[in-house]
Amino acid sequence: MGYFEDQEILSEKMSKPVQQDTGYMQQNPVEPMMEQLETFEDLCRKYADKGMRGKMYIVTTNLSQDDDMDRTMEFLFSEPKAASYDRYVKTASVSSSKAMRTFVLDNICQEQRKDLEKLLNEFPAMGISLGEKLLYMLGLSKTTTVRRL
Repeated sequence: MGYFEDQEILSEKMSKPVQQDTGYMQQNPVEPMMEQLETFEDLCRKYADKGMRGKMYIVTTNLSQDDDMDRTMEFLFSEPKAASYDRYVKTASVSSSKAMRTFVLDNICQEQRKDLEKLLNEFPAMGISLGEKLLYMLGLSKTTTVRRL
């Protein structure tokens, strides 16, 4: 099925009202169509072709909730901007987890944003580990030492 055929079906679905038990007519909300990419590599290639090579980062995370669950996920993030970091710092004093979540969602590629939001709702602490990696890109160091002269 081609792109234009998909658009015709989408517009038909959007215009058809759905009968509810209440007797009122209501339209079905249809989520906007996202570009269909077959694999994560296609998404990476898409951004590389746009001239974003070196400005986008692949972040891989592994969720191991218990012995039965072991999921490895890859996300494509843009290089965090100073404005995004400033928003994080301003809101971190109110709620550090919400601040980190917002920081992570600010920098994820648009194609993965909804998926990441769903995952962050299911696994809220994942935002901290992803955000930590983004902060390393801005100069956060794992180890800093101080010595007396």
